[in-house]
Amino acid sequence: MAWFAKPKVDRVLVVDDDPDVAAYIQDVLLTAGVESIVAHDGRTAIKLAQAELPRLILLDISMPDWDGLKTLTQLRVHEETRKIPVLMVTAHQTGKDVDEAFQRGAVGYVIKPIDLPRFLAKVGMFVTIKGG
Repeated sequence: MAWFAKPKVDRVLVVDDDPDVAAYIQDVLLTAGVESIVAHDGRTAIKLAQAELPRLILLDISMPDWDGLKTLTQLRVHEETRKIPVLMVTAHQTGKDVDEAFQRGAVGYVIKPIDLPRFLAKVGMFVTIKGG
């Protein structure tokens, strides 16, 4: 039987190097009744994911230093974060980055600019959305 990390609370980890984008996503989640925490880089994301065991991670692909793909790979290496679902957040609808993200264990992706109904539907597959 596979080992599954049990989240401490039903929250989402938002990982985006752009503070404005991260704040926007947090506001959208809060309005939908979803608690979230933020990391602005891959290394911090790993530490927060290990400490908080979020129900879902929204991970930007394009970030300096550790991009989303490297961060995703590191999430899959660690036992406690291996099974946390990850939705990649990207401005690219297709391409090698999205394909590679799926190969590394992403469960889906969200396109920037964010289409709110579609975004909330995807997030709602993993966490409870208020009114959803």
